Amino acid sequence: MKFLITSLTSWDEIPRARHQVTKALIGAGHEVIFIEKNKIGFPRISTLQKKNGLTLVSPFFPIDYRLRFRIPIINECYQLWLFRRLKNTFGDVVVINFDYTAHRLSSIFKNSIYYCNDEYIGNSKYPIWIINVYHRKIEGIVAKNSCFCIGTANYLVEKLNKFNSSVYKIPLGGPNPKKINTIHHPRKTEKIKVGLMGSIKLNYISVKIINKILEQEDIKLVFIGTIDPLLKNQIKQFDKISSLGILTGSSLYKEMASFDVAIAPYDVKNINAGGTPNKLLQYLACGCPVVISDIPNINRTSFPSGSVYIANDEMQFISKIRLAHKEDSPQHVKIRRQYAIENTWEQRIQLFLEKIKAHGLNRK
Repeated sequence: MKFLITSLTSWDEIPRARHQVTKALIGAGHEVIFIEKNKIGFPRISTLQKKNGLTLVSPFFPIDYRLRFRIPIINECYQLWLFRRLKNTFGDVVVINFDYTAHRLSSIFKNSIYYCNDEYIGNSKYPIWIINVYHRKIEGIVAKNSCFCIGTANYLVEKLNKFNSSVYKIPLGGPNPKKINTIHHPRKTEKIKVGLMGSIKLNYISVKIINKILEQEDIKLVFIGTIDPLLKNQIKQFDKISSLGILTGSSLYKEMASFDVAIAPYDVKNINAGGTPNKLLQYLACGCPVVISDIPNINRTSFPSGSVYIANDEMQFISKIRLAHKEDSPQHVKIRRQYAIENTWEQRIQLFLEKIKAHGLNRK
């Protein structure tokens, strides 16, 4: 089959659900057209045929995407222009939609699926209430007009069921540990190498936890990914952090595997009930122990002993880092990787393709 994936992200960034779904579909023998967030320029689309069944489409539009999708009339014009152009270029393919504002899809493409992997509006907290009203309304239209919806958490399934009776829970997956060319090796060092990977944003990542970690003489902190300047300004000893920028592919997994302890230090009061940490299974696939804040979707999940350590505050976060490092062992590495093997994106995509078949979209 040929799929078209819409998103509000770039292709070349830290892997998120839409990137991993794309790669898993290609791995299953399908073709994927990935639509990036728009770049600034005269309206046009740039198409790049990449290897292994991936076509990358970069739309250009006069207004930056961060402003564009928040202004109703501009977002409407952009959607109608882009989706008509895509339909003329690629035909009536099956669309997997990760853009909760893309409600014009259903008027142009016959078959679209809403893949909801977060409570996007709950994350936004825009100061202008009318934007939230607009986004709530159009996300409801997106869900209602989709052939079916995927939710990655119970909260999201319950939310989408208000608009569409065909909603299925498929949790986020992770990379297959057997395909990662490196593996974590436990080390009993005096200085604990602690790593955080992802989009490191203010009000999402806990400044208190980061600052508390930097106060510890026995811990070295490494960042992989983009760092919000607003967050950076609130980190008291930022110069102590080793910031590596965006890494992908084998370079990303090699660096993650070198972490003594991987972390996900969320600001719990700002994490919505639909949020799921995409980085968690990536850490475990490398064999790393993980310390994570006590967010809703984590405390409802059962993990093997010695794999995921849940912390309630910054002091407990530090103690859990030291405990995870102390308890780390080759046997725990095997257990973590086995858990990741049982929760790969390959398995998630097979479930997704079963829903495609059940709705008859594989015959389109």
